[in-house]
Amino acid sequence: MSPRCSHAWKTKQPPNDRVFLDQCLDDHPEVAEHQDNIPDSSCQVLDRVSNDSGEEGVRVMTNFTRREFDVLWAVAELPSKASWNDGRGSKSKTTPMNALFMRLTVLKHYDTWEKHALDFGFKAPTFQKLILRFIEVVMAVVYAEFVKMTDMSELRAQDHTFGNNPYALYATNVKFQPTERPTGRHGEVKPYFIAKHKLYGLKIEASVSPQGLLVAMSEAHRGAVADLTIMRSRMDQHKYFIIKL
Repeated sequence: MSPRCSHAWKTKQPPNDRVFLDQCLDDHPEVAEHQDNIPDSSCQVLDRVSNDSGEEGVRVMTNFTRREFDVLWAVAELPSKASWNDGRGSKSKTTPMNALFMRLTVLKHYDTWEKHALDFGFKAPTFQKLILRFIEVVMAVVYAEFVKMTDMSELRAQDHTFGNNPYALYATNVKFQPTERPTGRHGEVKPYFIAKHKLYGLKIEASVSPQGLLVAMSEAHRGAVADLTIMRSRMDQHKYFIIKL
């Protein structure tokens, strides 16, 4: 029992009990201080995976090593803790660090919400809401920290240019992300269907530097939107990046 807890508890005890507790704290202060300094685990899911499967288990689950996970958590910790339990209603029993670990697992392993929820012991609607809320909370901070445009002078200084086109600042392509079939009538969900893959989903345009780092990304577009249309909608951004060369 920590000194704070024992103080709150002993104020409700009879005088003899309070005297006994005071005597114990005086006789064994180092034990009380040690117990008070033991941190509570804020990521039981991560700890369980680490204990069961080691560092490799964490990497397989999230595509991040434990050290990389800690770096990402250092960026996401402040905004997630600041607004995690905002709003009305019952407060989430899941810590933000647990939510980050589960979010990384969901993003790596494409599966249904029901399957992911079962893996982590949640009901599917609750789990979906939890993950989407965490993404909404930390998205802007994580993007600003890790998605940064490079420049040619830096690439040349580090000898990190494209082998087949050393004058290119970055390579751009469109990525398709499958999703569940949206709700609604046929005409409402058809724009999300991509005939090439015969799936419903969304598209993003991503630009990658020669080092393999993401340097720019578009907002999500519905699956039926052509890749060329997405690129043309972002020509102003591409011209701006090239001018900065």
